[in-house]
Amino acid sequence: MSRVLVLSSDRQPLDPCHPARARQLLTAGKAAVFRRFPFTIILQTRTAAESRTHPHRLKLDPGSQTTGIAVVAEASGRGGVGGGTDPSRVADPRPAGQACPAMIRARTKPPTS
Repeated sequence: MSRVLVLSSDRQPLDPCHPARARQLLTAGKAAVFRRFPFTIILQTRTAAESRTHPHRLKLDPGSQTTGIAVVAEASGRGGVGGGTDPSRVADPRPAGQACPAMIRARTKPPTS
């Protein structure tokens, strides 16, 4: 998923936003393009002191020809080593032997003629 980097009016980094949100801010005149690669917008009126940010870290992917970058949220648990839930250990909320709703609908569907 792509994200757009955002800077406050005092050039401090804020949380990245979705490209659609960045388009809305640019169209409304509340932001301007700061840099094209990586695409970064700068907000016209909001400072870093007025904003709430979350911890992020920068990950580098050294490829054979180009180096990729990724901004990863620390608190979400995504992008790190380990963690997460093993799907085989998640309890099934249905009673034993009961089929999922999609299977029930498929069995009770009237035949087409």
